[in-house]
Amino acid sequence: MDQLGLIPTLSIAELRKILVDNDIQNTSSSKEELIQQVSDTLLTKIMLDQLQEESNKELMEAKAVSKSLEQSRVDTKLEDDRRLRKQQDLDYVETVQIDTCVVAPPVEGTSVEGTSVEETVSLSGNLSPASLRAARLQYYE
Repeated sequence: MDQLGLIPTLSIAELRKILVDNDIQNTSSSKEELIQQVSDTLLTKIMLDQLQEESNKELMEAKAVSKSLEQSRVDTKLEDDRRLRKQQDLDYVETVQIDTCVVAPPVEGTSVEGTSVEETVSLSGNLSPASLRAARLQYYE
């Protein structure tokens, strides 16, 4: 930005040097045109630098938002997994209670109506683990 104010006081060689340093071909035929070309070059460079800086800021913000969203998604997934695990633990405890005949499911061929808890326990007490599982599955269907 400081160079813009100094452009009119620079020599032709210095102006050409600025163009060469910025990979710009000198197309001017007079000092005024050369000054204008150098001014345009420096303004363009300043604008590109500002755009690059803004782009970098936006990229950093986008990365921060993306990281935040990803962390939120992971936290939600973990919470869902914890809830599922808790429900599965409760189901497991209930199943273990059923398997140990605390609360027995009806056995195939019998119905809940008209069967006392004692009859159901005595019927399911003689079942193998596979039969007990089959009875439990039928009970929950």
